[in-house]
Amino acid sequence: MELREAILNRRSVRRYLRRSVSQDMVREVLEAGRHAPTGGNMLLSAVSLGLGSCWVSGSDAARPASILELPAGSEPVDVLPLGYPAVQPAAPHKPELDEIVHYERYGCYSEPEEE
Repeated sequence: MELREAILNRRSVRRYLRRSVSQDMVREVLEAGRHAPTGGNMLLSAVSLGLGSCWVSGSDAARPASILELPAGSEPVDVLPLGYPAVQPAAPHKPELDEIVHYERYGCYSEPEEE
């Protein structure tokens, strides 16, 4: 899958099929995260593999810490569930570029003419 396609198709998936994800696929997503400047490129890697994901942050850390049997004093900062999507969420409305991009100065919505 091309990067542009992964970007356009990525959605926050919160419902998954009861189907195991191979350790090779998990490892590929983790490797992408290890090399990427942010945890985003992991979400895109998941999409490229046909998986769904959803970045979970700021939740009650006690529950995942308990489930994962983390040592006392350790708590997850973020959680990235991975799985095969049970549903594909609809794409949210995105404004057109000419509604959000300003050229040279705020309020100038047309590209500057080349000299």
